[in-house]
Amino acid sequence: MKQININVEDEVLEEASSILNDFGMDCEMVYKVLLKRIIRDRNISFLFPKTTESNIQVSNDYHGILNANNIEYDKMTKSRAVRLFINEGIEVKGKVIFSSKNRTVANYWANPPLYVLDVDTSLILNDTINKKLYLFFIPACSFSKSQLITRSDQPELIDLQIRYNDPSFEDNRSGMKFSKYLKNTIDY
Repeated sequence: MKQININVEDEVLEEASSILNDFGMDCEMVYKVLLKRIIRDRNISFLFPKTTESNIQVSNDYHGILNANNIEYDKMTKSRAVRLFINEGIEVKGKVIFSSKNRTVANYWANPPLYVLDVDTSLILNDTINKKLYLFFIPACSFSKSQLITRSDQPELIDLQIRYNDPSFEDNRSGMKFSKYLKNTIDY
């Protein structure tokens, strides 16, 4: 077995590790998955949604912003969304859950662990069409475990399906409305 050594800025490694930790992964695991995916697909086009291999140029910006024919394809991430709120002077507290509008269904889907019901939680919804971020603050114990629906295949995870373009931000599965927890909205 070969060993790979990669030099990465401390800040980048810390931020990536923090995000991966939320998924129960580490950087080593991601490197292995990435290499296996490259072998399986025999290319790297999966890294560049909405682009083709022939028009991709990777910028030197460490955030990985991709320019294809002078169009910026910078995918919104949880860490970027949090930074945008913080840059606006808006506090993001507690466990952070992030969900983008689903591409094929008019929902925001998220599967946070059940324990988030017992801790202060920030929920960020990313409206990819209107380029808006919605920040909700849900104090600990705002919902009971019986009020929200869990996934049938993974009962330790909540199955949130919040309606897109619904001012009440209603969860399709439980009927719970999140609008009263909405704290801020920013455009990006």
